[in-house]
Order: sequence, then structure tokens, then C-alpha cells
Amino acid sequence: MKTDILAFIINSLIFILALVCLILLRVYVTEAPPPREMPTHRETEEFMETIATEFFFYSSSSPKTFLYTASPRNPFVVVQPRTEDAIKQIMVWVKKFAYFPFSIKVGGHSPAGYCLNDNGLVLDLTKYFDNVSWFHDSNTSIIVQGGATWDKVYQFVSQDPNKGIIGPYSPSVGVAGYLLGGGMNRYSAQEGLGIDNIMEFSLILANGTTVQASPNNNPDLFWALRGGGGGNFGIVIEIQIRTFNFVPIASVQACWDDFREIPGVLNTWGTAIQDPQSVLYQNFEIYRTYTQIRFCITVQGRNTTTELLNYISPHYAGYDDLVVTNFTTLPLNLPNDTYPTNYQYSKSIVLDPSAFGATSPFNTIMGNALNTLKDIQLLWLVYENFGKAANLLSSVDTSFPHRNMSGVLYLKAFWPKQYDTQLGEAARTSANTLWNQLAPFDYGAYINYIDPELENWPSSYYGNNYARLTNIKNSVDPTNFFFLLPSHW
Repeated sequence: MKTDILAFIINSLIFILALVCLILLRVYVTEAPPPREMPTHRETEEFMETIATEFFFYSSSSPKTFLYTASPRNPFVVVQPRTEDAIKQIMVWVKKFAYFPFSIKVGGHSPAGYCLNDNGLVLDLTKYFDNVSWFHDSNTSIIVQGGATWDKVYQFVSQDPNKGIIGPYSPSVGVAGYLLGGGMNRYSAQEGLGIDNIMEFSLILANGTTVQASPNNNPDLFWALRGGGGGNFGIVIEIQIRTFNFVPIASVQACWDDFREIPGVLNTWGTAIQDPQSVLYQNFEIYRTYTQIRFCITVQGRNTTTELLNYISPHYAGYDDLVVTNFTTLPLNLPNDTYPTNYQYSKSIVLDPSAFGATSPFNTIMGNALNTLKDIQLLWLVYENFGKAANLLSSVDTSFPHRNMSGVLYLKAFWPKQYDTQLGEAARTSANTLWNQLAPFDYGAYINYIDPELENWPSSYYGNNYARLTNIKNSVDPTNFFFLLPSHW
């Protein structure tokens, strides 16, 4: 009997002690402070001092030239790391907070302002990660750090006048962003897209490790990076890019001041660019400024100017202006954008080859484009063809799916000052009207002209490659540390 009472007392004490422990544990758990959304100014200053990293707190008065776009997003802090280790420490620090957006800036040319965020950290690589060098002292390829812009690349490659490289027309574009999305160029008809000339990437993954991606090293990641878009898979810190043997090219541009000429000119041009033997780069552009409306056709290739003039003379007549240029060296003093740098809206459409022809409705749609876009005061509507060499690969050889397509038509709408809501809404409405008219020829969109309002972005940017890209994304960034807003993985 005494033994039973003693056992009862002991069991009761154990029960009471366990209950007290559970209560205390619950108190500690419920009272533990949750992760804060973002750091204070003082915490940020102290952390940046420990890793010897330059930074500044962003404000609405910060210079727009630094961010290139006048997007209304306002980050909390902009950081300019000096070393790869500093980048990794910054990533660890950012992850301590519940909501502290993280984005990467190089050229800052994204019309959607995706190098920015709201109340987060912008990792600006342009100051200390912009070196360019020959690979092992060989001029067959170069090593470019992830923060470089193309002006520095062009200046460096020009040391060897016999070498060229696939890059954009505007020299202030960031190297990494341009290449990760695809990369069209006046030489693409002969040398392919920018991604077709990449030999290796070095990048920092979300877990803080540095890896290389090439055909023989992390080939799935290498596949994803060539067309998967910037900022999705990691922080690119180096790219090895193949150079090509530069051959002088000629360029002939014919322009008309009367946009009523557009349908007739495109009837002829649409037939000319279907020539399967042509390795010429050809584009057309329609632009409107405060003082001028102009429509231009440009033809470039490894020809003499006489040959190009003979090529276009049967097709085009009655032009108001003709510009003939010989590029005997890699172009260096390329102009920066002539429109205000704070452009606000961009759309693109990859065109099916059926868009072009002597009787195609596309020609009439383009002829009426300026009327359709009447609410956009400053605009640039440009078509660029991918070219013969760019279409030698299949749609699954890289994550860029738009092989065997004609090219891309893109629109940029500009504002001379700060963003105007009324003008912006009118621009979007008129742009969407034009794009709805182009729906029969729509094969997708080009991620380098990213559109944050694009609803079907997975299929438009990536086609049938999206499922594989998603699997690779989940394997290298399972927590989605790197993402684009609002269209993200």
C-alpha cells in the first residue's frame, strides 16, 4: 500500500514537473521575437564597416543616372562590394531578415527597373567587378567580370583590330544581363547570338558556393544560363566569351519621312529578308520625337557598300535619306541612347516568319502603328532579325527557345521627365492594342525586353523549355532567393 502511494506521488510530481516545463517552453517560444523585416540604418552601417564595403542609403533624390531607369521603386541601400567573399557575406546577412528584397545591378537597362526593389538591398557590381582580360593571353576569348558594361569590352577587344565580339549597339548595357537573355547583334547573321559564343560562366549560387558552368561542368546550369534571363540562377561574377575574326562590314540605311510609305516598303522588304541565302543583318525602325517622324530600313553585311546598294536598289526607292557606312574596325564610339534615359514602358514580340511577305497584314498594321500609338509622344518601334547563324541551333539546344523564328519587334515608350500616371496608362492601352493586332504572328517575347505585365510569361519567354528551367532553378535555388518581380519563378 505504501509502495502504491509513493509511486502515485512520484508519478504526480513527474507529471507536474513535465507540465511546468511545457508551460515554460511555450512561454519562451511565444515570447521569442520573430525575425524583423529589414535592418535599421545603424545595423546596416555597422555590418558594412565589418566587411569594408562601400554603400549608400537610397533616397528619392539619388541620381537617376546611377540606376538608369526612373522606376518608382526605392531600395533601402545600394552596396558596392570589393570582393567575392564580401558578396557572400552580404547574402548571408540579407537572409537574416524576414522581408529584405535583394537584386543585382550592372547596366541598369531593364525597362521594368528589375535592378531595383522596394526597401531592399541592391548589389551594384559595376564599380569593382568590371575587369576585362584575354583568356590565358590568347585573343580567341576574353574573361569579363560580371559588373562590366560593353563599352569597356569594346575598348579592350579593339586592341586587336582583327577581333570582334557579339555585343549590343548601346555601350552602356551590362554584359551579364545582355548575354543571359540571348543577345542580338549586327554580326549575329554570321556569328550567332551572344549566348552562342559563351564558353563558361562563374557564378555564386544561393547557398554561397562559387561554381563554374560550361559544356563539361554543370552542363544543365550552363544550358539554363544561356537564355534563362538575368538574376534567376545566381550572381554571375565572370564570363568567358569567344571572340571571332573580324571582317569589315558595310551598312546602308534608307529612311522615309512619310509614314504612309511604310506598307509599300515593307511589302518589298518582307520578301527580301526571306532569301534563304542571305546572311545579312536587316532591321526596320519607326520612331517619333517631338520634331520628327521617321521610318528606316537598315541592311548590313560582309559586303562592300556598292554590293549592298545593288542589293537594295531593286527593292527600295523614293527614300528621303540614305546613310552609307563602312565598319572597318570594331565600332567603339557608339552613341548612347538619344532618348531620355528614364524610359518607362517596353514590350516585345517574337515574330513568326509568316509575318513577312508581299501581301501580309503585318505590313498594314505597321503602316497604322503610329496612329495606334498616338498616345505615346516619344517612341521607338524596332524590328531586328535573328539572322542565319542564330537559327542554326534548335529551340532546345539552349534555353533561348526562339530559334527558326524571324526576329523580334520591340517597343520602347519614353518620357522626358518623371513618370506621368496618365501618360503611362495611355501608353499601355495603345501598346496593348497594337500587340493584340499582332497576335496572329506572335511566337513569344524576348526576355531582354522584359514586360512586367505579361501574363503568360513562362511560355512567351521560354516556350517548351520552361519545365526544364524550373527543375534547374529548384535544384540551385530551392528557396527562390533570386527572383524577379512581379513575374518570378
